[in-house]
Amino acid sequence: GASIFRHIASRDKLLAREQFRGRHGWALGSSGLVQYGVRTDDTECPKIGWRACKGVEPTPTVEGFACLADACQCMSRVWCNEAESLVNQQRFKHAAEVYNWVLSLPIL
Repeated sequence: GASIFRHIASRDKLLAREQFRGRHGWALGSSGLVQYGVRTDDTECPKIGWRACKGVEPTPTVEGFACLADACQCMSRVWCNEAESLVNQQRFKHAAEVYNWVLSLPIL
């Protein structure tokens, strides 16, 4: 079968290439439910074009990385930007939680 990929921070989130009703596509889900999907014959996961199945809008942007360190670096950048925005809004407690997410990444 096709490879299944796990999210670096949310271990219950899975990404897999699937076949459904004779067509191929990619599915992104958690806890055994498909939350987002995109139909494509491409064997590489698309970054955009996802549709909500059981998930809520906005739909995700999916990025692949060659190694875990690159993925963690990108995720830390995104979360640090989010935390800085929260600090600028004087939402300090939430900003501290987001900074803790950065510190919880497996490789920095």
